Amino acid sequence: MNTPVTIDKHRKIGVPDIDNDDERVILVSSDCHEFIIAKKAASISPTLKAMLDSSFQESKSNQIQLPDIDSQLMDVIVEYMYYNLKYKDDPSKAPKFDIPIEMLLEVLVAADYLNI
Repeated sequence: MNTPVTIDKHRKIGVPDIDNDDERVILVSSDCHEFIIAKKAASISPTLKAMLDSSFQESKSNQIQLPDIDSQLMDVIVEYMYYNLKYKDDPSKAPKFDIPIEMLLEVLVAADYLNI
């Protein structure tokens, strides 16, 4: 059994327009790492947004288990969620979003599942 690790991505990345947003959600990876992120960031995924805004258990607990996404992949996905929030209003200012080449296929599959 893996030991859970909690990672507060909101504090690490810091997006100005959501810095005061107190509502957080926890994304739990397949290897039991917990990623605490702003609900606004998670909601760029229509899949996650539906889970959080409906009568699913996830909306009550603000925690979503993602059994097909490991922590290394989740880290990239969450970074992208914040990147998207930060630059969605002015994509011309967005720097290149780098994804390690060895993770490209996994990222594409996860992005497809999350609809991002």
